[in-house]
Amino acid sequence: MSRVFISYSSTDREFVKHIADDLRKQDFDIWMDTSDITGQLPYWEEIQNAVEACKHFIFVVSPTSITRESGAMKEVYHAVRHNKIVVPIIVRETNYDSIPMVVGPGMLQIHDFTKLPYDEALTRVIRALKTNTPTLPKDISRASTNRPARGRTAAAILIGTALIIAVGVIGMLIANNNNSNQFAGTVIAYNTPNETVAAFNFQTQTAAAWTDTPTVIVTATLLPTLDATNAAAWTPITRTVDYDGYKVEMAYVPAGTFMMGDDNSNQADERPAHKVEIAQPFWVDRTEVTNEQFAKLGGKADQTSTFTDPRQPRETITWIEAEAFCREKRGGALPTEEQWEWIAGGPQELIYPWGENWDTDRLIWLAGDRKSTANVGSKLTGASWVGALDMSGNVWEWTSTIYYKYDLPGEREDPTDTTKERVIRGGSWAYGIDVAQRTVFRTANRNLRAPNIRQNDLGFRCVMPIDSAP
Repeated sequence: MSRVFISYSSTDREFVKHIADDLRKQDFDIWMDTSDITGQLPYWEEIQNAVEACKHFIFVVSPTSITRESGAMKEVYHAVRHNKIVVPIIVRETNYDSIPMVVGPGMLQIHDFTKLPYDEALTRVIRALKTNTPTLPKDISRASTNRPARGRTAAAILIGTALIIAVGVIGMLIANNNNSNQFAGTVIAYNTPNETVAAFNFQTQTAAAWTDTPTVIVTATLLPTLDATNAAAWTPITRTVDYDGYKVEMAYVPAGTFMMGDDNSNQADERPAHKVEIAQPFWVDRTEVTNEQFAKLGGKADQTSTFTDPRQPRETITWIEAEAFCREKRGGALPTEEQWEWIAGGPQELIYPWGENWDTDRLIWLAGDRKSTANVGSKLTGASWVGALDMSGNVWEWTSTIYYKYDLPGEREDPTDTTKERVIRGGSWAYGIDVAQRTVFRTANRNLRAPNIRQNDLGFRCVMPIDSAP
C-alpha cells in the first residue's frame, strides 16, 4: 500500500510504535523517524523528503505534540503545504479547543484512542488510510475572460469549490436572498440569519449567524462553483463572526488553482511564475484588523498604533504580535503568501485587486498631502473579487510565510520560527509618490520584514478555516 508518515511527540513514542506495528500488519508502508532516518542528509531535510514522499500523514495529537515548539507541528504544516492526506489521531487526553486548526475537529475527522476501544479506533484509522481524500468531520461541535495575465497562462482552472461537504459544514453559506438556485441540496438554516451587509456596489450573499448550538442539516450541499468562464461574475459571500458581542466581517474564499508570481516583472523575487493550488476554501477578514478590534479582543503589543482612530488599521505591530492575535484571539491565522495573492488577484490573476489598470481612486496611497492611514474599507471600489478591501494600499500586511525567492528551496511555513524574515504584501499609504513606487500595489509584488520589526504602515488581517467558529 501507499506510504504513511507518522508524526508524533517523543513522549508518545511507545504507544505510536504499537500503532505502527499494527498498521504494518495490514500491509501499510509506515515511515517513522526511529526506524527510517538514514543519517545521510541533515535531519530536517530527511523529514521533509519523507513527508513529500508519503500519501497519508498521521498526526498524533497529544498535549506535547501541539505546542509551538513541537517538531511535529513543523511536520504537519509541511504536510499540509504539500497537500498530503492528514489523518489526526488522539493518543492522550487533549483539550479539543487547543488543537491547531489545521488538524482540528472542525477541519478533519479525528480518531480518538482515548474515547474508543483500541481495536475500534484502529479500524477507523485503517479505513481512513484506504481513502484518497481527507475524512471530514461527521458533525460540528460549534459552529475571466481569457487574457495573457502578467505574462502567465490564460484564466486559471478552478477546483475545489465544488467540494461536497456532508453534514453541517455548509450551513453557514446559506444566502439571505432568493437566489437559492446557486446552491444544491436540502438545507435547513439557522434560526436567525444575519442581514445582508450592503457594503459593495455589487450583490452580496451573507452566511448564517454562528451559534453555539447550530440547528442545521445539510444533505450533499454543493458550494458555489467557479470555472474559467464564470470567474469574473463571482458574487462575494460574507459572514459576520461574533466574538462575545464584537462582530468581525469575513469574506468567503473558494479553493482553486492559479499562476503565482509574474514572469514579466523586473522584480527578481516575483519570478518564476508557478502554479499554486489553494486546496481548501477559507474565510478572510474583509478589512485589515482595526485599532478597535485589536483592543476589544484583547490584543497584546508592546507599542500602540501611530494613528489611533478606532477604524484605522492596527499598525506599529510585529509579526510575532500579529500572529499571536490571529491565533489566540481570533482562532485563526495570518494568511499564507499564497492565500494572500489568491485573495487579491484571484482566478484571473489580476494586476490590481480591482482589475488591470492603475486607478488612484481605488486605494489609499501617498497622494497629495496624505500623511497617515485611512479608515479601513473607505475605498469600496478597490475591493478584490471575493470582496476583501484594502488589499492594495493603506498598510502593508503581514503574511505567515517565511521569505525566500521562489526558485530557492526552504521551509516557508513555520509558526515556531520567530527569527526569519516574513513576506509582507499590498503596499501602503506611504508609497506611490512616483510611478516606480507604484509597483508595490500590484498583487504579485513581494516585500519582507524581520518578524520583530514594527512600522506605522504595516498591519495585518486574519484568515480562518471554512468551518471554524470562535
